[in-house]
Amino acid sequence: DRERARAQVDAARAAAADARARLVARGARVEELRAAAARLALALADLQAAQVALDQTELRAPADGVVLRRLTEPGALVTATSPVPVVEVADRRALELRVEIDEADVGLVALGQRGVAKALAFGDRPFAGHVTRITAAVGRRVTASDDPRARVDTRVLEIVFALDDASQAQALPLGLRMDVAFAADRAAPVTAALP
Repeated sequence: DRERARAQVDAARAAAADARARLVARGARVEELRAAAARLALALADLQAAQVALDQTELRAPADGVVLRRLTEPGALVTATSPVPVVEVADRRALELRVEIDEADVGLVALGQRGVAKALAFGDRPFAGHVTRITAAVGRRVTASDDPRARVDTRVLEIVFALDDASQAQALPLGLRMDVAFAADRAAPVTAALP
């Protein structure tokens, strides 16, 4: 479909150029000028229709990012009437952690609160950040903990913890589990994961 649309665009452009050339080459007979102008208008309309058809063969992301996963095979039919995810795209310039706070510690976390995230894979290397969003409802735990002492039936509040240094954070793979400790020991360390 894309190749056919592109061929139609090229043919419409050629027809428009040909109509313009004939209009210039011919004399000033009014009937010929009108006929050439009509052919030119038709060729321009064909060009516009072919350009629309070509534009409908392209997928555009709403923002710049890195393609993480391709969810649909090349050549598969994708429509806007029943949209399905085609690719997963991530903006790695501003990484955030989704942090689950135990319901007993919810009152110890505040918007803008500073903290440090650490990952076992990076040893004691700290990743500084701050709380940017606190959800409004307590729910079930999503992130599993390797700690055998951790309660699995606990309810949690999800917050978003933004990492401050984007260049440092780009070393982190998405989905990595991290522990977050908040400034002034207001809350116990919690496990988080990059979305």
